[in-house]
Amino acid sequence: MNTMRRNSDRRWQLRDATAHSHAALDAAVGSFDDAGSYARYLTAIHAFRAPLNSDITPLVAQDMADLGLPVPATHPAPQPKGSALLGQLYVLEGAALGGQILRKRAARLGYDETFGARHLAVTTQGWLAFLARLDAEPEYDAQAAIDTANATFALALHAFTKADE
Repeated sequence: MNTMRRNSDRRWQLRDATAHSHAALDAAVGSFDDAGSYARYLTAIHAFRAPLNSDITPLVAQDMADLGLPVPATHPAPQPKGSALLGQLYVLEGAALGGQILRKRAARLGYDETFGARHLAVTTQGWLAFLARLDAEPEYDAQAAIDTANATFALALHAFTKADE
């Protein structure tokens, strides 16, 4: 059996098993087309990512400060291990890919990597490193990764739903 082929299927399995969750989140994020909807987006993305100890959180906080938004204190959530961590990283690192689309929307509003949209200017290198890690994991538990990826999407969806309240 070709090991590289088997491992590479992990990405697609995660994508297929989380497609509904991903689509629900995309719909909740919506398309920000003015400063108010972008502020809503920033507030929600901070609420989602900050507890997960994301490297991007300080950039989101700077973007919020640029727009005069309060940056609430957050408390770290427990970090999963093993395959569950890979499921969480699938969502977090995959957001960098989607962020490239959001970056263009933010630019139309006048936000860029120096003001208001620093967090969207991150590269996709984290995604590539994640894929290598996913492929290299010798004791991969697909169901644990899928369950955690769906739970991570649910956390993000909750943050965006709460931002609408």
